[in-house]
Amino acid sequence: MVIARVRHFGRAAALLQISQPAVTRQIAELEASLGTRLIVRTSRRVELTVAGQALLDEAPALLEHAHALATHAGRAARGQVGQLNIGFRDSAANSFLPEVIRRFSARFPDVKLSLKELRSGSEQLAALERHEIDVGFVRPPIDHPSLRAEIILDEPLVAVLPADHPLGRRKRLRPGELGPEPFILWPRSAHPHLYDATFGPGGTLGFVPFVQHEAAGTLCVLGLVSVGLGVSLLPASVGQLARQGVQIRPLIPPTPSLQLAAVRRMEDQSQALANFVSLTLEFASSQSR
Repeated sequence: MVIARVRHFGRAAALLQISQPAVTRQIAELEASLGTRLIVRTSRRVELTVAGQALLDEAPALLEHAHALATHAGRAARGQVGQLNIGFRDSAANSFLPEVIRRFSARFPDVKLSLKELRSGSEQLAALERHEIDVGFVRPPIDHPSLRAEIILDEPLVAVLPADHPLGRRKRLRPGELGPEPFILWPRSAHPHLYDATFGPGGTLGFVPFVQHEAAGTLCVLGLVSVGLGVSLLPASVGQLARQGVQIRPLIPPTPSLQLAAVRRMEDQSQALANFVSLTLEFASSQSR
């Protein structure tokens, strides 16, 4: 473009701040790669061929696109553009996830987030292995060598009681006080290791509850409790869900707790994903403090 403007190799080299032989060599290489002459040089003047003029007509747009492409690649490398597919279940949606998404979208507005609700941890792990999601939120333990898990929450369990339950008169309860009550819990099949570690013989609860009903989701558990069918133990974030007919009471330590981990594929090098997980850990840590 500079040669076409000044019509002189020497002046073009000076403007470009490179040697004249280097300008000559680059033009020769460009002509060789295109398979046609672009410039005709005489002792007095430099002229463009028809092909040279055609290339010059498109050159500004090509250079602008090349610059934009380089900028886009750099932003992608920094995780500022792209798409993330996020798997979640109600425990994440009812606690930290909405605020994390709000903060991430404010910081990285050009990263599109696609959210997919999956009812169980096993569904999320399978979706990760099939590359249907990039990150999921799962209760440990997670025994998948191809997946990487980072603990983001360690929530104490709280007692969830019908609104008219006598134990609701107490500000805090000992776990053993719930022993005689019929329980509403999630199915053991959803998280067998976690279930046994918490509610099984020798589990952190301290007794084996009598399970009257099973319910797969938090809202379903709350609904059954609200009509007096039993009590439950749920992560403390359930307190963010207002539900008529239900009262929530903290437990006196030592209190059983449930962890939640952000899980991604070990080989995934996406900077956008790294940014999302980092922000999630940052927010969860601030909430814990």
